[in-house]
Amino acid sequence: MLVVNRAIEESALVEGHAVGTAEFAFVRHAVTLWRGVEPKEIVGIYRTYWSILDRDDPSRVVAAQHRPLLEADAELTRPIEDLLYLRDVVFTTGLVDGDEDESSPGHYIEASGEADLACRITHIPKDLFA
Repeated sequence: MLVVNRAIEESALVEGHAVGTAEFAFVRHAVTLWRGVEPKEIVGIYRTYWSILDRDDPSRVVAAQHRPLLEADAELTRPIEDLLYLRDVVFTTGLVDGDEDESSPGHYIEASGEADLACRITHIPKDLFA
């Protein structure tokens, strides 16, 4: 699902690596979604990654995935190709529990920005973090 955001604001570029986080808690641990930036041209390539932190000692990483959870998807932005000024950018803006029935393993619903021009909704299976 792709929703175009027509209200584009200017933003300052910060040199170096940008890190943003979204966190949601499990009973024993906290999952942190964060973005990593690979240097490329002016802005870089933004991807979303995840780590599970010990809830009592968040300095302890319980698990992590070094493959991106989300990457920019050119197919999603193809209908607005002529409007794009950034390409390799995806960043998490929110996460909610997508299950009404807690008895199933289910999924989370993640909202993210795509190419700094559109909103993207992604369903993430809960068992990914098991």
